[in-house]
Amino acid sequence: MGLGAQYWMKENSLSSGYRNIAGSGSEDPDYVAFDLFNNCLHPVHPLGWFRGFHVYIDGRETDGHSSYFIVRGQKISFEELPSIRDIWWTFAERAEIRCRWPHGLSGRHTIRCVMDTSLVPNTRTVDTKGKWSVLRIELEYARRGRITPPARRPRYRKRILMPRSLFSVLLKKPRGQKVRRLKSGVSYEIMKALFPAISLFRG
Repeated sequence: MGLGAQYWMKENSLSSGYRNIAGSGSEDPDYVAFDLFNNCLHPVHPLGWFRGFHVYIDGRETDGHSSYFIVRGQKISFEELPSIRDIWWTFAERAEIRCRWPHGLSGRHTIRCVMDTSLVPNTRTVDTKGKWSVLRIELEYARRGRITPPARRPRYRKRILMPRSLFSVLLKKPRGQKVRRLKSGVSYEIMKALFPAISLFRG
């Protein structure tokens, strides 16, 4: 399969907005966070598949040392991503991108995510020596400071639960009573109720 723009499906890769995470002081600074979804056509990779990860807000690059890629509760800085071998990011899985940004954001801003991915053939290995070429993937969208609520689950119609034996109700037979059956496996009482003429031949 040839590589190019279709290597990554850019549509719906970024969340529809960003959110501010207020810090409690100098040791816990302010962050701007948004969601990134794995829309790669060859998605089975360790995080070391990223040879470079950069986020730009209004053209200004965030600090890679204090910005983080968070997946399944595991927090890895952008600088550490190329060395990660044992954490995998699966297809369509959500990752939170959390970037240090003083005082957060408000209003409409342009967020650009630049990912340098390794083209090593064996996707289970990490090209720590940089022998293979790198494919750059850029995602850029203008975002507002809001996150759209998750889609509601479709409402299914309640199923009407039928009795275990509909015919036993029609015939007013106790459920535990043994039912006589013909050789064909059909209940004799059912046939007798549906076709009264059977009673003429079987007394």
